[in-house]
Amino acid sequence: MKKLCLFNAIFALGLAACADPQPVETHSHHGAKVPADHLTDSADRPHSHDAMVEFSFDALPKLEIGETVGINMIVEEEYAAGTLSLEAVDADGVSVFGATRTLRLNAADGTSHDWRIEIEAERPGTHYVGLIATVELEDGFMEVRTSAIRVDVIDPNPGLELQKAGDETVETQQGEPVVMMEAVETIEN
Repeated sequence: MKKLCLFNAIFALGLAACADPQPVETHSHHGAKVPADHLTDSADRPHSHDAMVEFSFDALPKLEIGETVGINMIVEEEYAAGTLSLEAVDADGVSVFGATRTLRLNAADGTSHDWRIEIEAERPGTHYVGLIATVELEDGFMEVRTSAIRVDVIDPNPGLELQKAGDETVETQQGEPVVMMEAVETIEN
């Protein structure tokens, strides 16, 4: 009974967290959706917990296993003072490497910062490299913004070891290769 009550309490808290949807506005320069309240001046939101930081970057092409690529980003912030810390986090199937995996900058009102990270594709699939921006304000408050970069990794030779003579390889609507194999069905009573 106690476990059921605990489960119900956690479930109710989860629903309450989702109950206040925020309006979103799409920025055409990179297609990311940003809550509309993040687009206001910091004077309107003096004790926010979400950092007023935006990440801009171009969509990546599909990468093959073992391929490395550099991602150039523009990080925009709207702080008069403070410290901006940036971190790129590995995804399961994609590694982030290089000296700028983490970066610490001085925040200055309306400043744009260039940030470049290097990634390596390790496993096929759709992966999301995490981006974390933490702003340490002079009054002791900390604000955080998270985002992600979608990375699609393909295997240049999918299912080659399973493919038999006569099997056909076709592409799905998303461009992913699929091996069509002959099958036999036997129904027994």
